[in-house]
Amino acid sequence: MAGEREVLVGSGVFKVDRERALEKLMRFALPDPSHAVLLLVRCAAASEASRVRIRRERDGGLSVYFDGLPLSAEELASPYDALFQRASPKTRRARELSVALLTLLRLKPSRILVRSGTGAARAQLTVSASEHEKVEARPEDVGLDTAVKLLPGPDTRRGLWGKGFAEALRENCGMATMPIFLDDDRLASALPEELVEEGVPLAGSGLRGIVVMPTRIEPLSRLQFYRLGVRVGEVTLQLAGAGVFGRVDDPAFRLNASQTAVVRDERYKRALAAVEAAVRKMTVKCARLQAERAPALARLLADGVLYKFWADAVRGWLEPPASGLLGALSRFLADPPRADRELAKVLLADAKRVCWLREAASRAARGAADDPARAALSAPVYVSPDLSLRSHEELLRTAGALGYVPVARSGEPSAPGAFPVILLSGRAERESLTRLFPGVSAEDADAALDRARRLAGLETGSAVALERLGVDQVLVRRPLSEPWRGEVGLPLHRPDAARLHMFINGAPDQSAPAPADLRFIAVLDADMPLSPQRVAVAQSAVLDAIPSLYAAAAAEFSPEEDSSGASALRAHLLDALAWWAAKGAPEKLPTWLRTVPLFPCEAGLLDYQGLLTRFSWGETLFFLRRRARFPTPALSFRHESFTLEFLKRLLPGAEASGVPGRPDLRAAWRRPEKVPEAPLAEGDVLAKLEDLLRRRGTLFDAPQDPERVFVLSAVAKLFTPWIGAPRSLARWHRVREHLCAMPLVRRHRGGGWNPLQLDARLSTGRPFTYAAEGGAADAVLDEREVKLLNALWPAAQRTLAPAPAASPRKSRASATRRAADAAPAPAAAASGFEEPMLVNRELEGGTLRAWIGLPPEPLPGVSVTVVGGRKLFEFPLPTPGLAGAGRILLEVSAWQGPVEKDGAIHPALAKAAVALYQRFLCDLVDDWPRLAEGPAADGLRAYFLLFAAPRREAQEAWEPLRQRLEAAPLFPTLGGGAVSLADLRGRAQTDGCVRYAKAPGAAFEPADAGLPVVRLPRLASAALNIPLVAHEEQAAPAPASTGDPLLDALEGLLAKLRGRRGLDPAILPAAGELELFEGDGRRLMFRNGTRWAIDVKHPAARPVMEGLPAAAGRAPFLLSLLASAVNRESERATDAHDALLQVLLAESLDQSGAP
Repeated sequence: MAGEREVLVGSGVFKVDRERALEKLMRFALPDPSHAVLLLVRCAAASEASRVRIRRERDGGLSVYFDGLPLSAEELASPYDALFQRASPKTRRARELSVALLTLLRLKPSRILVRSGTGAARAQLTVSASEHEKVEARPEDVGLDTAVKLLPGPDTRRGLWGKGFAEALRENCGMATMPIFLDDDRLASALPEELVEEGVPLAGSGLRGIVVMPTRIEPLSRLQFYRLGVRVGEVTLQLAGAGVFGRVDDPAFRLNASQTAVVRDERYKRALAAVEAAVRKMTVKCARLQAERAPALARLLADGVLYKFWADAVRGWLEPPASGLLGALSRFLADPPRADRELAKVLLADAKRVCWLREAASRAARGAADDPARAALSAPVYVSPDLSLRSHEELLRTAGALGYVPVARSGEPSAPGAFPVILLSGRAERESLTRLFPGVSAEDADAALDRARRLAGLETGSAVALERLGVDQVLVRRPLSEPWRGEVGLPLHRPDAARLHMFINGAPDQSAPAPADLRFIAVLDADMPLSPQRVAVAQSAVLDAIPSLYAAAAAEFSPEEDSSGASALRAHLLDALAWWAAKGAPEKLPTWLRTVPLFPCEAGLLDYQGLLTRFSWGETLFFLRRRARFPTPALSFRHESFTLEFLKRLLPGAEASGVPGRPDLRAAWRRPEKVPEAPLAEGDVLAKLEDLLRRRGTLFDAPQDPERVFVLSAVAKLFTPWIGAPRSLARWHRVREHLCAMPLVRRHRGGGWNPLQLDARLSTGRPFTYAAEGGAADAVLDEREVKLLNALWPAAQRTLAPAPAASPRKSRASATRRAADAAPAPAAAASGFEEPMLVNRELEGGTLRAWIGLPPEPLPGVSVTVVGGRKLFEFPLPTPGLAGAGRILLEVSAWQGPVEKDGAIHPALAKAAVALYQRFLCDLVDDWPRLAEGPAADGLRAYFLLFAAPRREAQEAWEPLRQRLEAAPLFPTLGGGAVSLADLRGRAQTDGCVRYAKAPGAAFEPADAGLPVVRLPRLASAALNIPLVAHEEQAAPAPASTGDPLLDALEGLLAKLRGRRGLDPAILPAAGELELFEGDGRRLMFRNGTRWAIDVKHPAARPVMEGLPAAAGRAPFLLSLLASAVNRESERATDAHDALLQVLLAESLDQSGAP
């Protein structure tokens, strides 16, 4: 309590098993020779060395020398103590040395010698895997440098320092502050000077680094992280702005156990923030330099040879370089003459800067309007046919006016109208425009220019005037009335707004918005200057042509046609319908507009008159902008134009709002004039329930609201049972369908269950658990909601049950996390899965957004449902190297690449999805200490054991997950602790097997307090690849020895099989009923009274006896042959019994180690 003094209850200490801890740390170390040496380079940097010398010895050993602060005898005496101390600048050097020694030991040397100090203080540390560390004085050694020597042993792999070793050192020491020599050759790994000049250094406490433009297109940023000048790892991620390449060094970075990745803590986040700040500075810097270089660049491009070199440079940045002889030949041919080398160097820099700024501008157009964004948008980066340079901002305005980006394949002095044109350098640049201008196509302007010249002598008012703007694909057009010359048309690609483009005697004069919320394009030609008054008159003339234009569009529209033209006509007609409906009474609309069928739904194809009729009946109309993920009512209409503002214009006087619990749906209805306050009749209950569903939904997330109580009672009164005889009232069917689209009760992790999902889930017969507010179960229900579900689904009384109480938490922090987990998640992240999930989470990576979940049953395979694109796809996701399982909803609306290829998920998208799936699984394992106390613990444990099972095609990409799974405390013990897979492997090495308990709570001996509780022994055994022995199953007493090792093995194996579940002991030979003899080979085995005799000299037994020298390997083979003979004579034997016996014998053979 506040103001009270703390009271010391008790204190104590705990000890760490130092030997086991070091063994685990060494297991995480990479057995990579270059990695071990790099750790020593870090140690040298921490010692403030001025140089490092590495020498490869002839006997296969290695020596590393560095100056700086020497290691003291105390530090050498306890080389691993720093690993068990808090990390600090004082212990930094000792920690690097400790990890380096553990890594060098993985190379299996005979010894490692470390000498340091000067004069009488010089000492030597000797380290080996078989002996304890030893320190001795070496005053006779006259050396001054610290020396680390690896002496090879008989198990040391040969050629450790051969091919690739020098390159690995060079690549990973890119930020070393001191020179590094390998066999007297200096390793140079710094960035080229030109990259340093164009880049921006990082600013931050303790940070060193630089950010530069990549050498070719990189949609994501690539960052290399360093500590003490040595690279730790590399990450690829999405940062604000265009993709960059960066190097970041911070001596305070925390690393993972294998020293190959930076821990993503606050220090890591500060480094990323510094990189993003540098990217913003570089954007402004490059934009300013480009504005200065633009005039000189235009003059250079006038030279045909230099323009060709420029085009090759742009293509080289956009496409990967060709490999092999063809690539070398193309680079040779593209190499300019020696006299032009300096110009070529300048052009290469210009091309890279221009391409990078285009990427930055494209992303800036979709983000916040800050100073870097404005600088990128206004930078002159696109070459036009007259060799002037245009900005991304200018081309965005052009795309908005024309509906496309005009491009040209050759130099041309003019452009379509007054709009800029991009001069393309090749196919790669044209393809890049679809990424730089999403949703806008690139159309050839050359054809429009040629057409305009050919038609220059024709009458201006003829139906060809729109081509002067470069608009080739016109769906419908109409000429303007006298005295104006021009026309108005509906283009295939709708512009952002209606525009009026005005010419004077064929020359472009001005462009103005049209006074209408439509998407047409109009053009007119006058013979005198246009004053503001004449412009207003021209706009009126355009509006006069609108009715005939859209009437012609209605006549052209065919609702059955599935084409881009039909889709565009429907969008234009919906614009016209909303515009006319907002102007006055719907009944005064033109007949052609009221009767065109624009509203397809499950109930049929409706026109506007039919829509109004349903509306007047009081029905609820539902509208979507994208494909629905969940069931929708029959009167649901989909188009991207259906916003709430659009619906209010389309249906004057209607109430329109989002559907509670369904963010993808909008609803519109005519509010009834009066709703009874105290409804008694069924019709009155329906009326009020429908009104509540429209206004507030089912109020599933407000259980104490009085109107929620009414919803529950009304649903129970009207729809009990859910699958029952329907009412004759039309409104009853309408309200029931409305109810199906809305969540009725809450989920534990947020969101809700709608009636269709509840019906499907409860019909499976699986237990459906519920808990009160804050509980962890399938659903969160109060007493009234439980009664409702039992009434709607009477069969649910057998499966609906309260969730078991969770065990008490041990800390206040974990209780806080539990409360946060129980809180409802945002509706958009409520999972979106139509089936219940054991766990699910929302993740983002780059331009992708995903909901990933694990079903209650670990079915094999990962299925991906791709949403947010042009159509819905469902693919299996390949996860080579892992027995993957789960479901993924992948949102690809911002994905810039293809989704599908040859009927399967595109490899690029699959790679990104697998990265998100890996992140999801790693996060789950990291959260296991918290999840282990929840209701999903048993289900998650089954998944983790499935993922941990070894596979032949295991890949390094899953190694971080497997390391986490090995270290996770998956199994509780009888004494209240927990053990991991790695702990069980250690027990198997000492005990030969793993003993386990089947269930907690049973009485146990103190010696058995560490026994793990394993509920899934088969999965655990597969994950460990080690046999498990149940503690509860007492082993059968070993039969007395017969003096024959083979007969003893057969009797012992039979004793084990008699206690196995599923095997009938009466069918198996009893103890003492076997005998072995050497016969004439005519019969393998036969019944000899009460005994079974086996002829070990029989030809069928000879391969077993001669090929398997050990009795433990021969016994399963011989017993398999004996079992077949016994089954033939026994009336109680079945095929299933024989199959089970053969499987158990195969397991015994595997455990025996026989081939």
